[in-house]
Amino acid sequence: VEVFTEFTVVVAEYVVVFAGFTVVAAEYAVVFAGFILVVAEYAVVFAGFTVVVAEYAVVFAGFTVVVAEYVVVFAGFTVVVAEYVVVFAGFTVVVAEYAV
Repeated sequence: VEVFTEFTVVVAEYVVVFAGFTVVAAEYAVVFAGFILVVAEYAVVFAGFTVVVAEYAVVFAGFTVVVAEYVVVFAGFTVVVAEYVVVFAGFTVVVAEYAV
């Protein structure tokens, strides 16, 4: 859902089920009208183990939000969540692909 009249970008949930294991990436709610950025945690539950990754680079001067890559390798399974690049200067939203 992209609503640029109020400069709001919402990337809905991603649910990846891989060999019976589930990876859930929570919602992204980015609201630039009030200069509010809420980036929900990544909670990866894998065979009872939990990995929470939160590496975020937020630059508001150029209205750029970059969520860096996540690489989770666990018991021979690899989950790669590609970069999110949100550039509001040119009204461009690019959500890179998921490689599992």
